[in-house]
Amino acid sequence: MSNDFDRLISQFESKSGLLLKIARRYAPRPDLAADVMQEVFMEFVRYSPRRRWDLESDIAPLLCRMTRDCAIRIWKKECRHSSEALIKLAEKLAAIREAGIVRKSPLPEIAHLETLRECVKKLPERSRFMIEEHYFNGISLERLAAENSGNAATLRKSLFRIRTLLRRCVERFSAPDAGSALDPGEFETR
Repeated sequence: MSNDFDRLISQFESKSGLLLKIARRYAPRPDLAADVMQEVFMEFVRYSPRRRWDLESDIAPLLCRMTRDCAIRIWKKECRHSSEALIKLAEKLAAIREAGIVRKSPLPEIAHLETLRECVKKLPERSRFMIEEHYFNGISLERLAAENSGNAATLRKSLFRIRTLLRRCVERFSAPDAGSALDPGEFETR
């Protein structure tokens, strides 16, 4: 029995590097990889006398599958607990909303995004097109350059200038004493 146990340990240790990579890949967080490895080892030792695995053959596929399954099981357990926490948080937010403790103004991030949208609307058509295609539609600069028979480096410089203008516009809009007074010539691009 001791000889079989030593063989189990040596088989597991010989595959531990591969198993650790798999555990890191499938675990919900990288810090749980060691827990996954420990759980796999315990299962491997617990079930080996019952299953009578052939320890002379390569057991790497078996250990890999056990590691993957264990990591997914831990992931499901984490998700189950996190969904309970989210439900509790939603209940607390509903109670706060019912109590009337709700912000009168939108969150600063939302206000910032709305300001940015307004500034994008004020851009010249060509600049607005470049921003929408590259940032909102995910088209690469190289593809945009090919479609518009231009150079990617030139487009990159133009986008840099446009972003600088948008940053200034958002800062002016966000300033406490700023109204909607923006210089109409502000968005002239060269």
